[in-house]
Amino acid sequence: MRGVVLWCDSDVSVAKSANLFRAAGLEVRCMHEPEEVLAEYSLRGKDVVAIVSSMMESGGRKERRAMNALGLFAACREVCYSIEAMPPIYAIISSSADRATCFAGGADAVLIGKRKRLQELVMEKLQARCTVADGCSMTVLWCDSSDPSSKVDAFQWTGAVDVSVSTFKGVEEMVAVAEGMLSRGERIGAVISSMMESGGRKEQGLMNAFDSFSKIRALAESSSCRPSYAIISGSATMDTCYAHGADIAITKDNAVRKERHPTGSMWDHLVKDVVAQLSALLPSNDHVADAFPEYWKNQGDDTFSEMVTIHDAALNDALQAALRDTFKRGDDGTAHSTRDRPPGERPKDFRLVQAYRIEDYHLWRKYSAFRARVGPCDDFELCAGPGGSPKTSLVDGLPHLTTSVNETYLFHGTSPEAANGIIHTGFRIDLAGTAAGCAFGKGAYLAEASTKSDEYARSGDGIFGRMYAMLLCRTVLGRTVRVEDFYHSDDDVRDLVDGIIANGTHDCVLGDRESKVGTYREFIVFKREQIYPEFVLLYHRDC
Repeated sequence: MRGVVLWCDSDVSVAKSANLFRAAGLEVRCMHEPEEVLAEYSLRGKDVVAIVSSMMESGGRKERRAMNALGLFAACREVCYSIEAMPPIYAIISSSADRATCFAGGADAVLIGKRKRLQELVMEKLQARCTVADGCSMTVLWCDSSDPSSKVDAFQWTGAVDVSVSTFKGVEEMVAVAEGMLSRGERIGAVISSMMESGGRKEQGLMNAFDSFSKIRALAESSSCRPSYAIISGSATMDTCYAHGADIAITKDNAVRKERHPTGSMWDHLVKDVVAQLSALLPSNDHVADAFPEYWKNQGDDTFSEMVTIHDAALNDALQAALRDTFKRGDDGTAHSTRDRPPGERPKDFRLVQAYRIEDYHLWRKYSAFRARVGPCDDFELCAGPGGSPKTSLVDGLPHLTTSVNETYLFHGTSPEAANGIIHTGFRIDLAGTAAGCAFGKGAYLAEASTKSDEYARSGDGIFGRMYAMLLCRTVLGRTVRVEDFYHSDDDVRDLVDGIIANGTHDCVLGDRESKVGTYREFIVFKREQIYPEFVLLYHRDC
C-alpha cells in the first residue's frame, strides 16, 4: 500500500503511535496545527489517503475560534474537489468528542483514545479501496424528491467494475437500504442527494441530506466501505455543504464547479463529478484484476492451478529467442560471468527443451490486483540509465504487457524441482537472495539477461538430470529507482533501500552494475504479488 497519512495532534508523541500505518508502507506526516495540515494537503492532496486528527480545541483554540478538526476536514474537502483528488479517509481520535457531532461534520471514523484501533479502521477502508476491482460490484444511492429515476440515464458508466444505481424519493428509505447493504458487506460507491428540505420537510423537522450523510457515515464506520458523498442544492452554500461532509458540492456559488463545467445543467455536473471520482477509484479495463490473459487455456470463475504444456510454435520460438537474445557473452564467447556463477561453468548457449505456462487462479488474482493498484507511473526509461528498457522487452512474440505500470518479463533462475514450489506459492521474499547474497538488499531478484539468471539455476535430478530451469515472470516494476553500488558497501544505497522497504516510496530497485563495471542489471522488488511466474523454461546448456 502506498500514500500519505496526515496526522494532526498537539501531543508530540503521536509520531510514535503510527506504527500500523508505517508497517503498511504508508508515509506518515505528523503536525501539531490544523493550519499546517491544510497547507500540506494543498501541496500533496493527490497523494494523501487519510487525515487523522484530535479535535484540536484545547489550549485556548476553542475559545479563540481557531480551526478545529471538523473545520480542517471541511477545508480539505474544498481543496480535494478543486484538485480532483480521491477523498481521503477522515478520522478523529479524541477523549471527549461527541461522535454524532463528528459524523455530522464529515468524520468517517471516531475513536475515543484508541490509536491502534483507529489505524485498523482506516487501514480496512484503504485496503478495500485497493482491492475494489477484485471481482466486486458497487451501488450508487441517489435521492431526490422529484423522481430521480428520470435523471439516472445521465449516469453513463463504462468502467470495468459493475456499478448500479438505486433511486429514492426519501432519505429515510435511502438510509434504511444503506444500513442493510452495509450489514451484508455490500459496497456503496457514492451517496447522492438534493437537500431534501422542500414540500414541508424542513418545517416538519424531517431528515435532510446532511442528516442522511451523517447516519450513513456512522453505519459505515466499522465496515470497509467509504462512499463518496455528493449534494446538489440551489440554496445551500458550498461552505455549508463541505462543513456537513459533502465531497462534491454542486451549488450556485461553487466557482470551481462552474469553471470545470462551463455548459450543461447542475445535475449534469453532479453526475460527471461522481463518475470522475468512481473512475479514479476503479482501474481501467486494462487493469481488471479478474481478467485472465485471453490466450490462457483456463478462463472463468472456477479456481484452477495448472502447468500447461506449450505447443504453440510461435510462442516457443519467442521463448527460445528470449533465452538467446538476452544471452550476454564474454570475450571468450561463453556466458559473461560474475562471482555468482559456480566455478567451472562456462555455457555457450541455451537450448529450450520444453516450456510450460503456469495458469493459477489465486496467484493471478493477487498479481493483477496489485497491478491495478499501482496505476500509471513515470516511464521506466526515465530512470533506466544507459541500459534503457529491459532487454526482454525487445524480444518479439511475447504476450502483450501493461506498459503504463512498467510491466515487463524478467528471468529468475531455479531448478526443475524448485520451480514447482515457486509457481504455487509465489516468491518467499523474506528468503530471496540468500542463496547468493543480497547485493542490493532483501527482495526478489530478477534479471533481464538469461545468462545472469542462469548463474542461480541448478540442474535437476532423475529425468531432469542435466536439465536446468528458469522462470520467465511478469513483473510490475511500477516506480523504480536506479542504484549502481552495493547495499552493504554504500551507506546511501543502504539508507535508500531501507527507506523504500519501510515507507513504500518505490516499487522496484534497479541494481545497475552493467553501467558501473560492465556486468548486469538486476531488478529487485519487495512484494510477492508484484511477480507472476508465468512461464517455466526447461533448457540444456551447451558448453
